[in-house]
Amino acid sequence: TTLEAPSIPSTKKSPSLMSGLMVPHGKRLACSLPFAVLGKRQEITFTVNSSESKRNNPLMLVRISETLPDFAPRIQLEQLPEPGDHVGEPHGWISTENLYEPMSPGQPVRLGAYMPSGDVCAYLGRTSDPNRGSGYLMVGKPERDESPPVLRFTGNFDLRSIRIDDAMDRLVAITEPSSRDYETLNVEIYADVDAGLILLGLLAIGKWEAAPGPPPGSPQASRGATGTSMAVPPPNETRAGDADVQAELAAVAQDVGMEAAADLEIDLLEDTVTAQRVAKAGCC
Repeated sequence: TTLEAPSIPSTKKSPSLMSGLMVPHGKRLACSLPFAVLGKRQEITFTVNSSESKRNNPLMLVRISETLPDFAPRIQLEQLPEPGDHVGEPHGWISTENLYEPMSPGQPVRLGAYMPSGDVCAYLGRTSDPNRGSGYLMVGKPERDESPPVLRFTGNFDLRSIRIDDAMDRLVAITEPSSRDYETLNVEIYADVDAGLILLGLLAIGKWEAAPGPPPGSPQASRGATGTSMAVPPPNETRAGDADVQAELAAVAQDVGMEAAADLEIDLLEDTVTAQRVAKAGCC
């Protein structure tokens, strides 16, 4: 059983989790995401960084916490902690509890994405479409009578060449493995998109794909009881996928005028420390 997309596309661009991480209109966010997720419970922190061209400056903290008592297992985005602190203010998180807990027969696995208030704003689940193939849907919580906004993650998950489209089939983000470090994911997120929700979705999908056994709703084969990271192919097996992604990135850049956007002065927007840091070091 898989998560189904609404039959009527939403006019909204995407689910919204943290307005301070919304990519400004006319800009894009290029960032570097270490792919440290395993298909087992973890306690780990690492940073999302700006791109190599922006000197890999840290933008925000990722906390994967799945073993502590009285703390629901999750992947959480946080502001960078103040000097001497170990924990930053949370921006939001996605629950991973259903990757480990038994589900009722026929019940789809869904991972809830939460705002700092603790309110759920979206659900992530697997989907299969005869025209698109298998992938993942992040379906926003409906508001009144409107159909919920949608993010659709498709592509080659083993090669980490992933595209993310909104409910109107507009490309809103794309990923590829770094040419220098295949444990790092290069992420391009385009204007008017919640970057936090994209990053949480990618990390949760990485953990889902690396799961040691198929939870209900997932066709993934077993990869061993200890868990593994998402498969990283040898460089010679990745080159064709990289070329396809680069060609698509070039086409997108032409469509949305990235070269012009890159020359614009950054003037972000919201009131969070991370938003200001993203604007200074990540967006262009």
